[in-house]
Amino acid sequence: MDVVLLLLAACAIPPGFNIRACVLIHRDDLSERSQKLFQLLLVWLVPLFGAIIVLWVHRADEEPSGT
Repeated sequence: MDVVLLLLAACAIPPGFNIRACVLIHRDDLSERSQKLFQLLLVWLVPLFGAIIVLWVHRADEEPSGT
């Protein structure tokens, strides 16, 4: 039973990353249409790594440390 749950989780994680990356790409107001298209192609043609790259690029800006 534990193996089945582990396999289901392993199959669900990459599409979850891809969907999250697509939402971030869609909400990005600063990118041009061609940039968004390239990012979407990257996400879906190179599933896990493409999504990780897009999520890394679109990560939230951190607050300055003040030091």
